[in-house]
Amino acid sequence: MTSVIKVAAHCSAEKEVVVKVFDAISHEVKEEVVLQDGQTAEKHVYDNLIVTATERLRVETNTDEGQEGEAQEAPEGEDSSEEEPSNARTAMKQLHAAREKPVEPQQK
Repeated sequence: MTSVIKVAAHCSAEKEVVVKVFDAISHEVKEEVVLQDGQTAEKHVYDNLIVTATERLRVETNTDEGQEGEAQEAPEGEDSSEEEPSNARTAMKQLHAAREKPVEPQQK
C-alpha cells in the first residue's frame, strides 16, 4: 500500500521547512526537499519509508528567481542542521515503540 503525504509550508520569511524521506531500517535519507512559505511537496510513502517535516531558520542559497512556488532540492552532501537526523531517529524510535505497544481495549 502506498500513501501520499502532502506538506504545505506556512512560515515566516526567516524560516523554511525541510521535508525528508527516510528508510526506517537503514536510516538512509532517500529524498530531501526544502520548502519556502507557500510551497508544497507531495511524497509517496510505502514499505519502510518515513516522512519528516522540520521547520528551521532559513539557509541562504543561490536560487533562480523563476522558481518561486516550486520545491527546491537540497544540495547533495550538504546538511545544514545536525539536529534533523536525530529528529528522524527519534520519530522512527517512536514509531517502532508504538508498533510494539499492546493496544488496551477501551472501557465504555
